Amino acid sequence: MTAADDDRAAIGTYRLVGRGSDLGIDVTGPTAEACLCATVAGVAASVATVDDEVARRDEHIRLVGGTAVELLVGLVDEVIVRLDADGELAVDLAGARIDGEGLRGVLELVTLADVTLGGTAPKAATWHGARLEPEGDRWTGHVTIDL
Repeated sequence: MTAADDDRAAIGTYRLVGRGSDLGIDVTGPTAEACLCATVAGVAASVATVDDEVARRDEHIRLVGGTAVELLVGLVDEVIVRLDADGELAVDLAGARIDGEGLRGVLELVTLADVTLGGTAPKAATWHGARLEPEGDRWTGHVTIDL
């Protein structure tokens, strides 16, 4: 295993599933936090193509939730609200940390006017089939987004 393989194993990954009236995002990672980061990347990939040169800004977030799945659904809703209300797309979640009160992290945001939009805009995360849980030595999760 190379150092690059070690780096990939330390982060979460996502897979977009389905289209039509809803979109599923499957995530896996070594921690719940890695899965949450991958979820933000999955939502961003479903909405737009973002060039590396696009200006970004960071914003600290704090989401209250008692369980990992509550934080997953809450995070997706937070990303969608920023998209709808602020015209900003969250493309990354850095420094994600779950503690007794919820999730802390830093969203990396880009302005919608600076990206190439594609696909249908998300409306809301749904609780149907939502999960984020340990599976062996990894975490796995799923969230469905109404389009």
